[in-house]
Amino acid sequence: MNYAINILFEDVPKKLIEQINSRNFTYDDYISMCPLYNSLPTYWNLALLEDDNIVGFVWGTIEPLEKFLHVVRITMLKRLRFDMVRMVFMDYIHKVEEKYGTIWTFFISDHADLFVGNSNGRMKISNGQVVEVLTNEDL
Repeated sequence: MNYAINILFEDVPKKLIEQINSRNFTYDDYISMCPLYNSLPTYWNLALLEDDNIVGFVWGTIEPLEKFLHVVRITMLKRLRFDMVRMVFMDYIHKVEEKYGTIWTFFISDHADLFVGNSNGRMKISNGQVVEVLTNEDL
């Protein structure tokens, strides 16, 4: 698998956006925001490619003054397992951290079970450590 950095947000396949769990936006909302996201230097993304097709996507923001990185969303084709693509995503995230000298990195995920046993809910990770896990009962 290859990857491309900072592609146009609107190039992400509709199915990858629509399958994101617990999102607070529609695909049309996402498309309407793409020109803004493309123009902001604090927004970054990485597309995972298989035969020149986008099969995974991660995007986030960087706050260079406060030195924190926020991973907004990670999405991939359902046939892929997270552990198959985690290294590509995490390698790039570490490069962004190094480039900006970030101190804090935040993730929010609906798939806490990939990181913390069999927890079923959302989690927040800071500096590679889980700082909060909300189960579905908490949501």
